[in-house]
Amino acid sequence: MRGTKSGAAILSVVSNSLLIVLKVAAGLLTGSIAILTEAVHSAIDLLASIIALISVRKADEPADPTHAEYHRRFRRLRPLLPDPGDDWPAAALRFVACADGVDCVIVGGTNARHVERNVAAVARGPLEAGLREALHDAFARLGADWRGIV
Repeated sequence: MRGTKSGAAILSVVSNSLLIVLKVAAGLLTGSIAILTEAVHSAIDLLASIIALISVRKADEPADPTHAEYHRRFRRLRPLLPDPGDDWPAAALRFVACADGVDCVIVGGTNARHVERNVAAVARGPLEAGLREALHDAFARLGADWRGIV
């Protein structure tokens, strides 16, 4: 386990736990409020270590199999569609955000630039009628195995 991300996170949890125990013991033996305060600080560090451990373990999990399925299905769908005029992710956001019955779409990304790009795409409003109808027609032609994807 040593030398791995998960191992480092476990070491951090163990060492922070040990520090808390030692600081609480020292604080109680000496009656020092400062040492007990340091134990609280170490408890906050322990919480951060636990979050890091959970995050590292989650990141090591295999990819969601449905994500690859979305890509496979889109490769079948794309030749049936006209050019959206902008990139496909922006077109997908505009398609979903402006669909009947949609009141809210939370756009995100891995950094601020992605969020800004996604908000700008949604701000452009609905897809052009021709592209929107082409999407609906393409989904209808591809059949029932497409349920649940839109």
